[in-house]
Amino acid sequence: MGKIGQAFVSDVRTVLLIDEIDKADSDFQDDMLDVLDQMQFDITEIDKTITACNRPVIVITSNAKKDLSDPFLGRCNFHHIAFPDTGLMRLIINVHFPNLNKELSEACIEAFYRLRDLKGIEKKPATRELINWIRALKTDPDFQVKSLHRGNLPFLGVLFKKSADLVAAAQQVARLR
Repeated sequence: MGKIGQAFVSDVRTVLLIDEIDKADSDFQDDMLDVLDQMQFDITEIDKTITACNRPVIVITSNAKKDLSDPFLGRCNFHHIAFPDTGLMRLIINVHFPNLNKELSEACIEAFYRLRDLKGIEKKPATRELINWIRALKTDPDFQVKSLHRGNLPFLGVLFKKSADLVAAAQQVARLR
């Protein structure tokens, strides 16, 4: 059984996370509507119907990369989560790196938000990329925090996932130095 099946047959009420539904095709969204409305689904290969013992709490995330169908949206309650400001980002980084040097933390966060403001970037770096970037900087024995203050930003490929964004960021960072 997949996660939906496991949630349906659980003896206790569970929380089911369906992450980034907007990346799924619209047929999946429609099929998901039927399953969630009926709280059951068929496994045709074994001619069996799985019915939820306890209705799970379902959390569905979307990055709004493509529109979701109106029937699907009509059955959802929305909570928009804004991108973290610098204060919240400090708290997030502290959770992931409780012993991180404050100077390094501040320099990384400052550089990160400057990089998010660069022009012509299709996919701005997100919180996950910042965490991965700090991890990469920490593993480099030659890295010094002073280099960030001078505009020397190593490992830009950790922050920018698209080649065109990486090139654009590297060019703009070079001009700013």
